[in-house]
Order: sequence, then C-alpha cells, then structure tokens
Amino acid sequence: MNKIAIIFLLLITTNIFSEELRLKCTNFKGYSIEYDNGKIGSFEDGFSGQEIEFILPMPPKIGSPVKVNWAGRNMRNDQAFYIMSSKDGWGSFAQVSSNVLRTFAFFPKDAVMSMTETQTRMIVNSPQIRTFYSNCRVF
Repeated sequence: MNKIAIIFLLLITTNIFSEELRLKCTNFKGYSIEYDNGKIGSFEDGFSGQEIEFILPMPPKIGSPVKVNWAGRNMRNDQAFYIMSSKDGWGSFAQVSSNVLRTFAFFPKDAVMSMTETQTRMIVNSPQIRTFYSNCRVF
C-alpha cells in the first residue's frame, strides 16, 4: 500500500511542478484560399469534431519541440518546433511534413490558436492555403 501512495504522490507533484504548457484547442473555423487555372478563390473551411492538444515546454525557446496530438476526425501525433515569441506575449511554432507546412500561433490573452496550412490540393495539385482560428483551454 505504501508503494501505491508514493507513486500517486510522485504523479501529483510531477504535474504540479510541470515545466510545460498544455493546451486543448477545438472549434477550428476559417477559410481556404486556392489558386486554380490563374484564378484565386476562397471559401469557408473548418475542422468539425477536431481537437488538437499542444504540449509546449516552459519557458519555450527557439527550436524547442512542441507535441501536437490530434484527436477526433483526424488522429495522429506530430511534432512541431517553437519558432518565435512576440513582444505582445503570443508565441509561434511550425510543423513540417512531406506534404504540408503548418504554422501555429497561440494568443494567451484571448486563449485562441491560429493555424495556417500551406499545401497542394490532392488530385488537382493546385496551391492551397488554409487558415483557421480555434478556442483553447489551458490545463
């Protein structure tokens, strides 16, 4: 019984003194901007039923890894890298894959995350940029 109490105590104190910031962001809404045959078009876009958890080291440093865990409609675990801190208090990080560049910016004053995706559209291979805002909870 003492071993269980010690393990529980360790888990609690580890979380209390954790040196990371955890965010859960949902309700991604925004726009897609596409270039096709010399024309630029835009339309509303979003991720319904999508939740993304971000785990950032605190204090963040340029180049620090950021965990990006997707749950819901898309499920995957990615890694981004912290790229800047603004004088106004928001921070930005980027995630690169073979097909998509994602940049994120967290605005703590409003508990809002922005996400921008740069990619080519599947099948037609035309340029596409999507940008979203989401509401976040800090925990």
